[in-house]
Amino acid sequence: MREAAIGSWSSNKGDCKQKQTYSFSDDGMFMYAYSEDGFISNKAGDIENLSSYLILGESDRVIRSEIKGEYRTTESGDTVIWDMYLINDDEFCWHRTDWSVMACTASMYRCEDF
Repeated sequence: MREAAIGSWSSNKGDCKQKQTYSFSDDGMFMYAYSEDGFISNKAGDIENLSSYLILGESDRVIRSEIKGEYRTTESGDTVIWDMYLINDDEFCWHRTDWSVMACTASMYRCEDF
């Protein structure tokens, strides 16, 4: 799964002007997502270009992780846990573990430029 996740991805299939690039730390404990457009990093809406994910588990189609500094919580007050779900070699979506089994964010599509 990690090998499949590495690279650049966009929410716009075939248009990678706004992309996110994924990589892993040398020790394999963290996954990093970089975006020039940035990610909202807290409740105040501050933007950061790099998001770090602590890897909690992995299978052949899923990487379970917790975003470092995650500010969102579940209804029960727990920190949100995210599954990066590989739909196929060129598409993935994010699933929160507190969502229903089939719920997923909009898909991200592999960019050819990596």
